[in-house]
Amino acid sequence: MNILSIGTDREILQPRSDARARMVLYSPLVNEMYIHCTSRTAVSNEKIADNITVYAATSWFKSFSLIKNLIKEKHIDVIVSPDPFAKGWISMCFAWWYKKKFLLSVYGGNIFDPHWKKLSLWNRIYAWIGTVLFTHADAIQTDGLETYDFLKQKYGDKVFWKPMVPANRNELLAVQKNENSTRTKSRVLYIGRLIEQKNIPFLTRVINEVHECVEVTVVGDGEMKKLLPLEYIQYFPKQSRTEI
Repeated sequence: MNILSIGTDREILQPRSDARARMVLYSPLVNEMYIHCTSRTAVSNEKIADNITVYAATSWFKSFSLIKNLIKEKHIDVIVSPDPFAKGWISMCFAWWYKKKFLLSVYGGNIFDPHWKKLSLWNRIYAWIGTVLFTHADAIQTDGLETYDFLKQKYGDKVFWKPMVPANRNELLAVQKNENSTRTKSRVLYIGRLIEQKNIPFLTRVINEVHECVEVTVVGDGEMKKLLPLEYIQYFPKQSRTEI
């Protein structure tokens, strides 16, 4: 099977990124994989595994001819989109035009969550776009169980769950094993917006119940920060990926 991923996170261009490491792990499962992304600096293609190549374009305008050439020359079987929004719409159109299978990825929260839709007009527009994409996708993958349950009820067996596993999982487990032998408290890290959609009242209730035996760190901003029991946690406002 030859796969083309359209609009992949530009983090794939970083040699030590988790996104690149995860893609390399897929190499035994596919015949060839071609990954498209946009970047202002990188414009050449790069092999990150024997059968996986990353193609970068400096803009979406220049990307269209690149994508068309890849579909024609590389005998693509499946087109993958990393999100159910603009990239998904572009991927769906290419899949329809060239009669290819269309796989839609849904990472993160449920975009049809009523709290999420109330946040802005753009979110309501995105929800409509998502409805069109989900209907026309040949398969839908998600990493969230709540989203999986919602989509499964609406779109049936073409929905499947694929948990997001860190590429350096074994290294993390080794670190955890070493740390557990030297400390008595477990450590919990929450990263996310402090808004109604994230059910911050429930998070607060859990912290109040477990703070004596668990060290909790919270990273994020939002109107519900005022609910957090700051005396029981280590708190940081919104951070960059590197700092996290």
